[in-house]
Amino acid sequence: MRIDAYIIEHARKTPHQIALEEGKRSISYRCLDEDITTVASSLVDFDHCKFAILAESGIQYIKILMAVYRSGNIAIPLPIELPGLSLERILDAACINNIIATKKLYSRFGDGFFERFGTVIVVSDDTEVETLSKRVILERNDPELRLVLYTSGTTGTPKGVMLSDKNLVSNARSITEVLSLTSKDKAALVISPHHAFGNSIINSHLMAGGSVHIGTMNFIDPVFSLIESGVSIFYGVPSTYRILLKYPERFKKAFTNVRTAASAGGAMDRAIVRSIRELSPNTRILPMYGQTEATARLAYLPAEDVDEFIDTIGKAIPGVTLDVFDSENRPLGPGITGELVARGDNILLGYLNDEAATEKRIIDGWLHT
Repeated sequence: MRIDAYIIEHARKTPHQIALEEGKRSISYRCLDEDITTVASSLVDFDHCKFAILAESGIQYIKILMAVYRSGNIAIPLPIELPGLSLERILDAACINNIIATKKLYSRFGDGFFERFGTVIVVSDDTEVETLSKRVILERNDPELRLVLYTSGTTGTPKGVMLSDKNLVSNARSITEVLSLTSKDKAALVISPHHAFGNSIINSHLMAGGSVHIGTMNFIDPVFSLIESGVSIFYGVPSTYRILLKYPERFKKAFTNVRTAASAGGAMDRAIVRSIRELSPNTRILPMYGQTEATARLAYLPAEDVDEFIDTIGKAIPGVTLDVFDSENRPLGPGITGELVARGDNILLGYLNDEAATEKRIIDGWLHT
C-alpha cells in the first residue's frame, strides 16, 4: 500500500475533512485526492521513472509528491534551500531525465536550468498542468524504489537515500502509534518537507486522516498564529523551540491547546524541557531520534521518562530493533561503548547510484548509524 492510498480512503470516508492548510488556504481530502489524480494523469506514459520535484514547502508540493506516487513513478524532492550548484550536483549524480516544478519556481530558476531535462512539467497554483517538453526514456530502477530523500549533508556530501513504499508506510504507522495520532489531530509543519523529518509529519498525519497546517519559521508572528489555529501536535528541531521560547508570553498563549511538543533532528536538552514545562505544563514533551536512512525515526523517549532520561534516545519505535555492536559487528553487553545499529521495515533500500556506500552502511540487514 502506498501513502497516497490513505488519501483515497479518507476522501471516500470523510470527504469534507480538511487535509492541508497553508496561510488562509485549505483543502479537503476529496479535493486533495482529485488534484493528485489530475497531476498524476500527466505521468501515465512513464513507467517507474525518476521525477525531480522542484516546489516550495506548501500544499502544491504535497500534491505533486503524492501524484508521482500515484502514477507509479519515483519522487526525488529537491531541497530548494541548497545553493543552485548543489542542486545541479544532485541532478547530475542521480541521472534524472524528468522534472515537475511549480510555476513560481520555474520562473525563479529560469529556462536555462531546465534545459538538462527531457521532460518538464509545470503545475500552477490552481493545479493546471502544462507539459513543456516530453521525452520518455526506459529506466531500470530498483523495483521497490518510490522516494529518494537527500541527507542534510551535515556530515559530508548529501547522499540520495532510496526508500520504498514499505519503508514509508512502516515508519508512518510507527509514528502514528507513538504519538497516538487520530483524525482529530492537526500538525504544525514549519520545517522543510523535502527532508525526512518533514516528510514523516506529512505521511503520519495523512495516514491518520488528520490535517497538516504548513508554514515556515521565517517570521515569528505567523508561526504563533499557526499554532493558535488549533494545532494539537507541534513538531520542531531543538533550535525551533529555542527560537519560540525567546517569546515566553506568546509561547504560553499559543501552546495552551497543544497536546504534544515533539522533536527530532537533534537532542533536546534540559533547559528546553524545563522552559516548556513552565510555560505549558499540560503539553507532553516527546523527543524522537532517527536519520534519513531510517525513513525518519528509530527511537523515542516516552513523555513520562523525559525528566529522568532526557540525555538518552529512549527506546526503539514499534517495528524497529536496536542494538550496539563492536568493530567486528558483534553485539555488546550493557555499559560497553560501541556503534548503534538498527533493523526493521523502515531501513533504506540503499544509496542511489552508490553501491560502495550502501555496503558500508547496511551489513547483514543491520543499518550502521
